[in-house]
Amino acid sequence: MKYIRYIRKDENGKSLSSILPNIFQDDSKTYFMNQIRNYNNNNKLQVFNIGYEHSKPGAGLVDWRTHRHRLHYVIDGCGTFNGQPVKKGQGFFTWENEKHSFLADENNPWTCLWVTFCGKNATCLLNEFTDLSLDYPVFDIPSQDKIIALFKDAIYVDHSDTNLDQYLIGWLYTLLSYHGYSYMQSLPIQTNTISKYCENQFRQAITIIGNRFDTQLSVSDIANEIYISPQYLDLVFKKAMGISPKEYIIKCRMENAEQLLLHSDFTIGEIAASCGYTDYLHFTKSFKKRYGMSPTVFRTKK
Repeated sequence: MKYIRYIRKDENGKSLSSILPNIFQDDSKTYFMNQIRNYNNNNKLQVFNIGYEHSKPGAGLVDWRTHRHRLHYVIDGCGTFNGQPVKKGQGFFTWENEKHSFLADENNPWTCLWVTFCGKNATCLLNEFTDLSLDYPVFDIPSQDKIIALFKDAIYVDHSDTNLDQYLIGWLYTLLSYHGYSYMQSLPIQTNTISKYCENQFRQAITIIGNRFDTQLSVSDIANEIYISPQYLDLVFKKAMGISPKEYIIKCRMENAEQLLLHSDFTIGEIAASCGYTDYLHFTKSFKKRYGMSPTVFRTKK
């Protein structure tokens, strides 16, 4: 696929010739980072654009429909989405081919980050691997600091990089991971077997793993953060899920690897690294143990 260029525009449609160093501090303009390329409806997954906007009072769209999905994050101010109030620290999701209305507040207009994406696998990905829902489109922003940092990464990435498409798909997977992949809910959680105090600690641990399984996260790290011993954390996990926290970390990593193998062109080494493995052979061994075949063979059978 050939990349032509990224075009950045201000609110008047004027192209910006360089990356603005204070883009997140400037509260007077709208910036689009539109990826202009040969769009292909057969793409499994594609990031169409990423943007940042400090809206004018009352600005927005009414009965707006698009054939792409779009995530909005309100990092300041407030407004409404389909008549429902949305404030700082919340976000809303516009599904493809559905009518939506969203308006910035007249007195305290919102500042938003957004990403638009599409592709044959986009809806399936959302339904199967996130907690985003058409029935509940307004959500509290998970891991807000991480999401803002992620958007900054997308702005300052080298847009002339020939691997940009792969980068953006990986970027989108990381963003969506904060919305709760299905592996966060895929095993039955028997909270009736543990106390309310333990349940709170257990869910904290689940959140930590979901946000950081792609790092060198250890059971001891998790236990230290929620102020219990690794042995006690192991006991709580086994009572609630029937598996140890270490097994759950591996499960998260493997299911993330499965999706990257199915929906990206990353090399096996790149996928291993993005799933928290520094040792390629260790990753391959873990994957084969779970799926009965190597990552390379799994990809050829997709």
